[in-house]
Amino acid sequence: MELKDLRDLYACPCDETAMYKPFMVPSTGRGHLVWFEGEEEPYLDLVLGFSCLNFGHCEPAITAAVKEAAEQLAHIHSFNTRPKLELSQRLNDIFEDELGTRQNYQIHFEVGGSNAVDASVLLARHATGKSAFIRCAGSFHGCNYGSAWLSDNCFVDHNQYQKLPGNSLTIPYPDQQIPGASEACLESLQTLITSRNDIAAIIIEPVLGAGGIRLPDPDCLRKIREITKENGIFYIDDEIQMGVGRTGFFFATAHYGIIPDIILLGKSLAGGFSPISAVLASKNIFQKMPIQRTGFQGTFANHAFGSAIANRTIEWAVTEKLFCPKKPIGQRLLKLIQELAEIYDFLSMPRGLGMALAIDVSKTQKGSIIKADPHLAAQIVKIGLENKVILYCCGTQGNTLKLFPRINATEEEADLIEARLRTIFKQTMQSLHA
Repeated sequence: MELKDLRDLYACPCDETAMYKPFMVPSTGRGHLVWFEGEEEPYLDLVLGFSCLNFGHCEPAITAAVKEAAEQLAHIHSFNTRPKLELSQRLNDIFEDELGTRQNYQIHFEVGGSNAVDASVLLARHATGKSAFIRCAGSFHGCNYGSAWLSDNCFVDHNQYQKLPGNSLTIPYPDQQIPGASEACLESLQTLITSRNDIAAIIIEPVLGAGGIRLPDPDCLRKIREITKENGIFYIDDEIQMGVGRTGFFFATAHYGIIPDIILLGKSLAGGFSPISAVLASKNIFQKMPIQRTGFQGTFANHAFGSAIANRTIEWAVTEKLFCPKKPIGQRLLKLIQELAEIYDFLSMPRGLGMALAIDVSKTQKGSIIKADPHLAAQIVKIGLENKVILYCCGTQGNTLKLFPRINATEEEADLIEARLRTIFKQTMQSLHA
């Protein structure tokens, strides 16, 4: 039976595979490149598994770590393994190097980002005795029962849940490119705090991910942190998509000098080979969890195999000095999309931090943005595939093109990215005037 027939018979029709219309079966990946069955020429991957592959596909140093881990220990319940403990120290060392202070976070390792978010909800509720959480408009924190409750309605249909586990309050994201956004954010936050006494935590992304790679006002984030301290509210830093070097620093919060109460990591922690995630919090927070049996239970939590891969991956990346706040190639590509926005009037608001880059597709008139154009954005993704480039639309209005090169990209790879993007947007312009 053909693979397409197997897809029609057995594959879920409503998951992420519905994003791309052509039926394509990937077989091999190296660096930025992915080969598909039946095609000789590889595709340039600028999505990289939603930041699961910050170091690219099958980076040799990480595949070597995978082979080493596979020959040692697959998994074992209820024991602290050496890689887990060494990884915990390594993450604290990096935090101290980047933020200039030693926090000695204790760490629980989970399976995937959504589970890490769920764990942070449990931690914050037990430690504060309160139940409400504040999220930002346009945020995305996962699709589990608990994490979906903290994701904005534009990504998760809350009506599909019969009963959500508590109060979720929304404030504007302090987008530095939107006039008045920071003021509205702080005003809304103060209003909530003044009117309620049940707020356990605020969960915030250091760069809005699925919401469109929106960059925050650093001063506003710092003020939010001060307000949370003053009011006994936990600051949960969701770095699941933007951590592990995506923005330059390992911890994106280092750009703002913020020390969170709880930090969440995931995606690229093990180079994409294992869905390990991490919940970092101080000892006094973890100690508030119930002592009957255990506070956290999960068959694959603190996974031995995943911890071993992650430990070696981060050790290698630190040695190679891959975590750098000013990435020359990131800056080069940011200048490229800024130039393209000047050339093509359907492109607007180019932005980026490190290797997290984005540009909006919008209808404009006399240089002013009229409205988002998600249809054209989808067309650009299609034109990208025709030019052997994998792109992705995100954002609350579906009109943001996410550009996520690997953080260890070479100049030659940057040349290829530039050439392909110029071709894609030129062909888009031609299609509009055909």
